[in-house]
Parts: sequence; C-alpha cells; structure tokens
Amino acid sequence: MTEYRILPPLIERSGYIHRLIERNGMIAIYESYLLGKPKNLYGYCVARITREKEARFKNGYVIPARERFPSPSRFGTYGFFYMPQSRHKAFEHYHELVRKFSTPYPPKNPTSSSENTITRFDEENEQLGGGGVVA
Repeated sequence: MTEYRILPPLIERSGYIHRLIERNGMIAIYESYLLGKPKNLYGYCVARITREKEARFKNGYVIPARERFPSPSRFGTYGFFYMPQSRHKAFEHYHELVRKFSTPYPPKNPTSSSENTITRFDEENEQLGGGGVVA
C-alpha cells in the first residue's frame, strides 16, 4: 500500500491562506483569508482532496506520493468557494459531499447476494436472467 503525504492544516495558495476547519476522508472545509490580511475572513472553501502518485524525474529528483489541494483551475469541480455570509451553505455543501463521496468502496471480490452483501455484476445478471441489460 502506498503512503501519501497528508495535506497540512494550513495551506497557502494563489494569494490565500486556507485554514482547515473540518475534514472527513477526502472532503474538507477551510476558512480562507487573503495573504495580506490573515485576520479578516475572506470566505470558506469546500475541497475534494485528490491524490497524486509519486513522480520520478530523469535527474533523480523524486516527488513523493501526496494529497493535493485543488488548483485554481479545478475550482468548480474539486473546490468551491463561499463568501463569509454563506457559512451555512458552505457547511451544507461540505456535508453533501461527505455523504456522496465517503461511501466505502466495494470489496475486490464481493460475495454472493445472500445476507444483503454486495454482489458482482455478472453474478447478479445471471441470477436475474437478463442478458447483460439492467434497467
């Protein structure tokens, strides 16, 4: 299993300081401040954190596997910004993303469908008698 460098609770990026409020799995919510005014709340950032694989360069330099905060170009897909007055909406969105993306991954070799466990698609298809078509 690969180990990843975890994001710190304080991130400086693109003229902003993001301070972690809460994190659940790969979803986090931050308070955002302008770099020049670290005491005035600028807004809230809800982020889907991604993972980057280890990178090896020809000169021998290695960037270890790490978690990644969304870049400015990925906001709208992996990052969402809310104004200070919208704290409630930011937390609603955070909790929605937690519910959506924190479901456990199915096992690699699921068991059969007895006792409400996850089944493989081909087993379920054979049990239902559908020739590869599921509605």
